[in-house]
Amino acid sequence: MCYSKIARMTVASVPLRVAELSMQVGAYLRFDVDPPCGLASNAGVIGNLDDPLSFYHPDHDRAGLLWFRCGFVEYAFPNPLPTGARPASLELSFEACSDAPNYDENLLSDITLWINDREVGTWTSPGDFGGRQGRYTPEWWSPRDTQFGLLKHWRVDGEGSFLDGERVSGTKIGDLAIPGQCFLIVGLGVKPDAVHVGGMNLFGSSFGDYPQDPQLRLAYSV
Repeated sequence: MCYSKIARMTVASVPLRVAELSMQVGAYLRFDVDPPCGLASNAGVIGNLDDPLSFYHPDHDRAGLLWFRCGFVEYAFPNPLPTGARPASLELSFEACSDAPNYDENLLSDITLWINDREVGTWTSPGDFGGRQGRYTPEWWSPRDTQFGLLKHWRVDGEGSFLDGERVSGTKIGDLAIPGQCFLIVGLGVKPDAVHVGGMNLFGSSFGDYPQDPQLRLAYSV
């Protein structure tokens, strides 16, 4: 399920509008994942653990946490760009970490972001975090397992792509081919040939330390 709103802002004397959308982690459009993997809602595990077919479960869109060893999940955010408007920047924020049996705070994993099939960059997650209850993680979830991640903020604008303010690639907003598209396709995953294949946990508002689902902000001029 996707939620959206539109606000106004001004940058360098140019009036911009900003559309904000959020997507539940279980509302993916496509996936290709390798075990260990799974899905959980605030009520319990969805389907069977370590079975990729569980990602087809009728209740998958209720997931507040998903995890896998390598592969990807892909989301279709409705494109809020009006006809004739020009995108200025796109921002994406989400909580994530590596994935280990139980948890391992020293397990590296290379987590890559794609937008409209264009690679934006890769973040090396420093670990899979546990040892204390995540602030929003349900009480039923085992204290021996992953509890929370790190909130990461990506930005693509006319200068390039940035992660938490640090430049990660030369991919620019114009490279994402946003105008004229019905959806913005956002992919997150771990390549099977990555330097660090350490899996991924992706958190929604009902798990982890941050009460948010993956959020996308698109700034544009009209």
